Amino acid sequence: MGQLFELQMDHELVTEGYWSEYLLYDDGQWFDHRCEIVPTICQVMSSLAAVAGVVEGFDEAEAPGQITILRMEGGSSLAPHCGPRNSRLTAHLPLIVPEIEEPSVDEPVGLRVGEPGGEAAAAEWRRWEEGQVLIFDDSFEHEARWPEATEEVNQSRH
Repeated sequence: MGQLFELQMDHELVTEGYWSEYLLYDDGQWFDHRCEIVPTICQVMSSLAAVAGVVEGFDEAEAPGQITILRMEGGSSLAPHCGPRNSRLTAHLPLIVPEIEEPSVDEPVGLRVGEPGGEAAAAEWRRWEEGQVLIFDDSFEHEARWPEATEEVNQSRH
């Protein structure tokens, strides 16, 4: 599926490395030709009313969501940024997380949500773990960083 990924729409956020996406649903429209490759994801997600922007008791949530498979290569960083509205939550479900060498204390790794220097708990860096969902309100400032994979992982790719 790697060759099917496209340059991420927000490519200007990439300060280093490469970030791409495989868009499945956006602006109320499913991309059926892509869903044919990952039918289970599309079937499950299309059964959720919230994906279409229908959230009972919350009128502002009428904007449809977006479903995309993102690919962030090792050695990539995304600049701090905010999502377009606060009527949605973003969920990251890591499928493959390459092993990395433990970075130094002053080299943050993973996902940071919240103002740096703000409340300690709000701006803490969280690591992605395979199969563990991270859910956050992307209207708050957030950024992402992932270093190069360890030599063992790089060698196993060839």
